[in-house]
Amino acid sequence: MAHRHRLPGTGGPSTLRVSPALSLVFALCGAIPALGARPAAESLGFEVFWGGMLVGRSRIDLLPTTDSTQMVVRTTAKANNAIQSFYPVRDTVESWVNWQTGLPLTFHKRLNEGSYSASVKLSFDRQAGKALVRGGQKKGGAVDTIVEIPEGAHDLLSAFLAVRRARLEPGESLHLPMLDNRKVFKDVEVRCLRRETLKTDLGSWSTLVIEPRLHGDALFQSKGKLTIWLTDDDRRIPVRMTSAIKLGTIRADLVDHTP
Repeated sequence: MAHRHRLPGTGGPSTLRVSPALSLVFALCGAIPALGARPAAESLGFEVFWGGMLVGRSRIDLLPTTDSTQMVVRTTAKANNAIQSFYPVRDTVESWVNWQTGLPLTFHKRLNEGSYSASVKLSFDRQAGKALVRGGQKKGGAVDTIVEIPEGAHDLLSAFLAVRRARLEPGESLHLPMLDNRKVFKDVEVRCLRRETLKTDLGSWSTLVIEPRLHGDALFQSKGKLTIWLTDDDRRIPVRMTSAIKLGTIRADLVDHTP
C-alpha cells in the first residue's frame, strides 16, 4: 500500500501552443533542497526537445530576496534562434515563497508566444483562506476574481518545491491542494514510481522517477502526461522532464547547473 504524505497547513514549438505542456514542465521543478536555513542561489539550465529536435531552452533560478524568510523561484523559456525568427517565444513564471512554510505568497505567469499573450497573477491571503486572481489568457486580461483556497494551497512552482522537500521513496505519494489560474485542485497526487539509472549528455545519474496525478479533475490530462527524473540524493535535482502529448513527446534535459 502506498504511503501518503501530507503537507502541514502551514509557464510556438518551444512551448507548443497546441498544448501548454512545456510551459507546465518548466514550472514543475524549482531548485530547492530540504527545509532548513535559506539556501544560496541556484540555477539550472535545460535544453528542450520535441520529436528529437532541439526547439528551445529554459532556465530555473532560485533567487534570494532582501527578506530572509523568502525566496523567488523563476522559470524562463525561449525558443531557439531558428524558431524565434518566425514564432517568438518568451515565457516567465515566478513564485515568491515563504521559506519557513514552503507556501507561496504571490505567483506571476507571463506568456508571450507568437501572437498569443497572457499574464496571470495570484496573491494568497492565508488568514482569509482566499486568493486574488488577476489577469487571464487573453489580451486585455480578465475581471479580478477572489477564489476560496484550502489550507496549504500551492501554485505550480511551490508544489514541486514541496515534492523535492518531501524525500519520497518508491511507492510513496505526496498529496497537496493547488491553485492554477482560477481553478482549485483539492487533491494533486505526486507519486514516486521507481529508482532508475538515467544517462544524459552530462553523465549517468541515479534517479527517482515521479509522476503527478490528479484525482477528480483534468489538470494534467489536458496538458500531457508528465514524468520527472530527480537525482536520488539530498539535492533532488530534476535532470529530465517529459510530457507525452497528442503531437509527440516534449523532453527537457538538464545541461548545466550552478552550483
